[in-house]
Amino acid sequence: MSRTLSARQTELTERRALTPVPLLKLTTYTDREAQTGGVDRYFSDRPLQYDYGNTGTLRDFAPDLLGVDPLERLMVHLPRPDTPGDQVRRLAVVEMRNAIDALGKYLIDELRGENLEGAVVELAELLVDRNAGEALQGDRSDLVGDEHLVWFRGQVQLVSDTSEDAFTLTLRSIVPFIDAPILNTPATNDPKDLGVRLNQVYGECKKVPCHGVEVGGQTTIAQRINATETPVIDVTSTLGFPAVPSGFYECFIANERVQLETGSNNTMALAQRGVGGTTAAAHAAGDVIIEVGVAAIFEVAGHECNAVDAVYVVNPFNQELVRIRSALLGTVSLADTTSISGETITSVKFTDTQVDALYQELLTSGGNISFGLRLFADVKGYEVPAADTNYDAAAGALIEKLPDIIRHYIVERAGGAHADCDSTSWAATLTDLGANKHNFVEAELGGRRSTTLEQVFALLGWEGRTQILQVEQTAGTVYKLLAANNPSAGTYDWDASLSTLENYQDATEQGDSLDNVFTRWRFAFDRNRSALVIEEAFEAVLQCDPNASDIAGITTTEMSNAEKAFGRRDHAGVFLLTISDENTAEDVAGYYVVESTRAKVIAHIVGVPWVEAYPIEIGDIRDALLPWWPASKDLRITRYVKNWDTELIDVSGVEVP
Repeated sequence: MSRTLSARQTELTERRALTPVPLLKLTTYTDREAQTGGVDRYFSDRPLQYDYGNTGTLRDFAPDLLGVDPLERLMVHLPRPDTPGDQVRRLAVVEMRNAIDALGKYLIDELRGENLEGAVVELAELLVDRNAGEALQGDRSDLVGDEHLVWFRGQVQLVSDTSEDAFTLTLRSIVPFIDAPILNTPATNDPKDLGVRLNQVYGECKKVPCHGVEVGGQTTIAQRINATETPVIDVTSTLGFPAVPSGFYECFIANERVQLETGSNNTMALAQRGVGGTTAAAHAAGDVIIEVGVAAIFEVAGHECNAVDAVYVVNPFNQELVRIRSALLGTVSLADTTSISGETITSVKFTDTQVDALYQELLTSGGNISFGLRLFADVKGYEVPAADTNYDAAAGALIEKLPDIIRHYIVERAGGAHADCDSTSWAATLTDLGANKHNFVEAELGGRRSTTLEQVFALLGWEGRTQILQVEQTAGTVYKLLAANNPSAGTYDWDASLSTLENYQDATEQGDSLDNVFTRWRFAFDRNRSALVIEEAFEAVLQCDPNASDIAGITTTEMSNAEKAFGRRDHAGVFLLTISDENTAEDVAGYYVVESTRAKVIAHIVGVPWVEAYPIEIGDIRDALLPWWPASKDLRITRYVKNWDTELIDVSGVEVP
């Protein structure tokens, strides 16, 4: 996974007398959000003319770049869900000269007039061989324009320490937000689902909670009524109910069916009690009123899906899921473009007759139906886009392999391009992970409306034992994958060392440490359906030996049947459910346990010369020999610090087998 260098860059890094020339490209926009009206500015620590990017035009680099703080790259040795951002979020700090132009205007004022905060930046470096007589400044039209190496791409996050002489820019890497529609129509949405993000489903997921898009009116009583009264009652709201003059319509108050008429000032006229064979009863303030006899629409997923295999309703008597029989099941639409304006969703639509019949069947169970209809569905989620050959799966197939899921997030969800996915590491990871499949529902992760790629990648990497790294290449920022060679066997094996670190100024060593790896093996089974308390409903638990990752004697059929009967025990934030080995059903039901792996040595090596360190990328395996070691060790590079004002680089690494 070593850093990709051009032939010219490789040749230069092998020389001993190099002068690093920092380059900063800063692009401001009149419309920052749309990134239109862009103005490119170029800065260095010396006056320079250089065809940056090989565009055929010499760029004038103003000598206003005073310095660049050390640039640090970090990654955790083993993926963890609680450290999002280490792989894809980076910061850089540069100090600028606050130059004055011919009209007496300060540079900081010019830049702020062009929307400096949020401006797009590239931080690069040009290597000059001073022993070969190359010019350190001035006209460098002798260069092609692709000799520089980009170390950082991002945006201006903060302007600070402004004075008449200088100012400081803090830069951050760009991490796209993943936007997801929410339910935000109080007049029609189920009140308990207002503000909830629509489901985003990958793979084949069981018992996905559905959300009420149109469910009729729901409110609560604001006063107590006895079993015989037919008064005008106060309610908390009449939003969603038929408007005045409404005529009579039917509702449930708890399990009593009544006739109501909408009044003014949040009132309803209670016209008839105990309708439809139900029993009139006293009701307290706070009891829920639910309109019935109206059509209903439920969102299954906030996008087009492959299939909906089953829909369940919660039995109010024992809280178990009951599969809705075909006669009562509404129309399933895999590409519904009308229920939510501007969105294509997967939905199930019930007629007023079907809704009424569902309530009547629930009523016979003896439970309290005042919570309304609560639906769940078995869903096959996102499909590979038509005629897109960049995925491992064929067009129309489920997106369920980790590299395909990550590609979909980058390209379809974050608006990137297939070129942003490094083809070499993608192919290697597909080989390393084999038949592993991931099934999950993106839920309340990172906020109601949106989340970031770094949050998603932290959990996916943890679940799939795969590092997802953001790296800079000449053509732009790309994502690389780094997976263990043997994840299905429950072990971490890594590629052979790429090269040896032989020269450095100093080194230190940390002792043994423990790191946690997600093993995912715990599943409740043998359910006692008469038990009312969920925790007591399972008579036994399958779980792994604390010293091993596999369980003998559990067959695919047994685990699949258990899953169909009881559903999955899901992660609280994002439902992450993996099938690691379809032949042994190692992960079919989803399990949650932590195993520990020992990191024998963490070495910190200071002052590695460019000739050895310049090509290093985070995640590389490098051989190193510290003075007190009897033999060399393979280190996985987890920290990389580039010092801009010297020819030295600091690295840290974890010993690996």
